[in-house]
Amino acid sequence: MIQKEFVPLVEDSIACCCKYFGSRIIAVYLHGSICSGDAIPGISDLDSYIVINENLTNTDKDFLQDLEWNLQKKYTIVDGVHLSVHTVDELKSDKFTRFILIHNSTLYKGTDIVRTIDSNCDNRYQADKQTAKLRL
Repeated sequence: MIQKEFVPLVEDSIACCCKYFGSRIIAVYLHGSICSGDAIPGISDLDSYIVINENLTNTDKDFLQDLEWNLQKKYTIVDGVHLSVHTVDELKSDKFTRFILIHNSTLYKGTDIVRTIDSNCDNRYQADKQTAKLRL
């Protein structure tokens, strides 16, 4: 549950990404304290994981860097804005990230591609006591 004071930042950041990336966006996940409802104004940061269907270009990377900076300047309620954008292929090869996104994030927009990939993939992260402890 996103705390109400952080909703404008979350909506603005996702709207800007959706406008720029358009149909290339498959899913947007939020993780960290803003998504869990434990955010502290002025201390917490916005952590997002955006899945797209094409590789990032240098122009895309420049856009993201500028957007993060502009959002941070506009929304002083957070200590940082992190818009992490990755392709489906990157996600397919990164079983630990899929595990974290499944267990420690919230799908904010789009298709839950992480669960789809994980359920159709032999390359899954197997939970154990050490992993569970690290997640806490």
